[in-house]
Amino acid sequence: MTTQRLHIGLAVFADIESGLDLANALANEGHKVTLYLSHKVVFSTFGGPEPLERRISELGMLPPHCEARIFHFPRLRDLRSYKVVEEIIRCMEIDQIDLAHIFAGPAEVWLAVLAFRLQKIPVVSTLIHPIPDVGEARPYLIDRVINKLVVYSSDMIIVNGLYLVDIVKNEYHLQDDRLTYIPLCPRYTVTKWSHQNQVEKPGTVLFFGRALPHKGLEYLIKAQPLITAIAPEVRFLVAVHGNDMKSYRQLIRNPNYFIIREGFIPGPEMAEIYEQSSLVVLPYLSAATSGVLMDAYMFGKPVVATCVGSLPEYVQDGITGYLVPPRDPTSLAQAIVRLIQDEQLRASMGQNAREWINKVGKTIAAQHNRVYQALIKSYTKRRKT
Repeated sequence: MTTQRLHIGLAVFADIESGLDLANALANEGHKVTLYLSHKVVFSTFGGPEPLERRISELGMLPPHCEARIFHFPRLRDLRSYKVVEEIIRCMEIDQIDLAHIFAGPAEVWLAVLAFRLQKIPVVSTLIHPIPDVGEARPYLIDRVINKLVVYSSDMIIVNGLYLVDIVKNEYHLQDDRLTYIPLCPRYTVTKWSHQNQVEKPGTVLFFGRALPHKGLEYLIKAQPLITAIAPEVRFLVAVHGNDMKSYRQLIRNPNYFIIREGFIPGPEMAEIYEQSSLVVLPYLSAATSGVLMDAYMFGKPVVATCVGSLPEYVQDGITGYLVPPRDPTSLAQAIVRLIQDEQLRASMGQNAREWINKVGKTIAAQHNRVYQALIKSYTKRRKT
């Protein structure tokens, strides 16, 4: 297949790190990339003075020939957001985008509207979270309706979990030629925060992210006494954002073994947290994919994760970490203790994780490129007929 250098527009309103990661990967393949981002999320992630486009550039988050466009959205249910969607479309036309790639997260209705309104160029959409998590409070019907609009409006759907292929195909009645699997892009962005001057704090077990029901934090808390009985030096670093910790604090028997960080964690501090940790634990009850796991691998940290969702696709049991059953504090504790007490094993698994993600990273841009090139070719052929 002849490779055409493309100008790709990435529309990402929530998980902007994933957009930046893919932009960097695609730029390395010679494509020009313009990102279309939400001001609220960019400001909460990077902070700094306006204009935020300059802030992203100063931090080195994008290659020189890539650009970011930032848009101010009203509240989610505010119909004025439709005008912002139209503004993005006009901007894409001015930018002369060849193809739009939309990162469609849960309940992101305006991204679905954007996909529907983009009728002059091919549209690829990644369904970041196509199925509900355990304990999800939002009615699944809402997500399903939004996802259906995304699927209907897109020329190609990408999922980042192999196990999701059949689920999405059946749920949304997709033909094989409109659905493909591409693994998560390595988290290149997070390592740009690193100064590589932090050393591991022995015995530090990291839980990072939201303390939502499906994250299984309660089972790590239940595993703590079992771990402490064998390895009393272990400390649990729980770094969470959102207002989810109140009920979990009540489950903790001995707070002295926990270091709890609540609230948004800026990029440099996030990098320090990963660098200082001995391992990362993902005691999830469900998981479409996991950016936390990819972050851990980028920092060369082994993981202890549960056998749910796509995690077994990303965790090579006994090589890059350990897989344990969900809702099983005993198995979770045994895996953590084994890694904590064997420094050589932990270092070896961490190195394996880093090598694995580097190997996967070399294929990500090429896989996206194949999808893009095929769509451009078929789209051009359709317009000629």
